[in-house]
Amino acid sequence: MDTAVKVPLSQRINVRLIAFLCIPVVVFGWFLYVYLDQTLTGGIANHGDYVEVKELKAMGNFVFDENLGTNDDIPAQYRALNGKRVLLTGQLYPESGAGPEVKRFQLVYNIAICCFGTSPQVQERVYVVVPDDLHVANVYDERIRVYGKLDVDCKRDPDTGKVVAIYRMVADKVEPV
Repeated sequence: MDTAVKVPLSQRINVRLIAFLCIPVVVFGWFLYVYLDQTLTGGIANHGDYVEVKELKAMGNFVFDENLGTNDDIPAQYRALNGKRVLLTGQLYPESGAGPEVKRFQLVYNIAICCFGTSPQVQERVYVVVPDDLHVANVYDERIRVYGKLDVDCKRDPDTGKVVAIYRMVADKVEPV
């Protein structure tokens, strides 16, 4: 004779069990969301008056031959940004040494990772020009947001024929992250 009393399901499930089960679901769901967002949109979000590139590293994460490369070698989702007002987040690498302000700089996703040890590849940097009426502090190695019109086009050195720039931008606004 079985004397064990079966406890109803409503008494076996409690707040701790629900919380314990929700944690892996939320974590897995977040990673799935991020993966699908990056896969389906290429990390690009249209905010109406500007387009945000959520991950600057992704813009340079493709194989490009600086000797033979053409605009067709740039992924289509990044070529489509040509002439649009965009928001990019990265680190400022000044083109001209020290000083309190910069008028030209390269925007890279991470100076320590992409720029030390090996030179960053041409597709891993955005060349930014600052208009005279905009003042940008020389905040080397700090994360900034840069708004401006993006030019996506292979610019070649006339002497060597090598591609020296793919992404160029005139800044409308620069702000710290």
